[in-house]
Amino acid sequence: MKLAGKCALVTGGGSGIGRASAIALAVAGADVAVADLNLEGARETAASIEQLGRKAIAIRADISKKADVMAMADAAIGALGKVDILVNNAGINRAAWLRDMTEEEWDSVMDIHAKGTFLCTQALVMGMMERRYG
Repeated sequence: MKLAGKCALVTGGGSGIGRASAIALAVAGADVAVADLNLEGARETAASIEQLGRKAIAIRADISKKADVMAMADAAIGALGKVDILVNNAGINRAAWLRDMTEEEWDSVMDIHAKGTFLCTQALVMGMMERRYG
């Protein structure tokens, strides 16, 4: 249990790579906050983590919105006590070739991939710096 005593937050943890990452962190000993726009998927991942004997919380969050990110960070810290590990996994894809993609589709991709990563990291970095871990 290399991560015993550590707490993680995984964005996009309701399915796919995010779910696999959240479960892997739990197997390694971490408690995990699972954030996803799809709350049901996040709950399923959290239930799998709890079956491993780890603490978990499911959080619905749109990481492109600062208010959602701040509420997500507060919920994770409230439930787990801290966040030592942030996995910025949330991502979206649009079914369009670059040449066919609209500006609005591009903006939505960038809002999740770039802005979301920035907002999530910004919301949690101070605690990580204080603990000198993260």
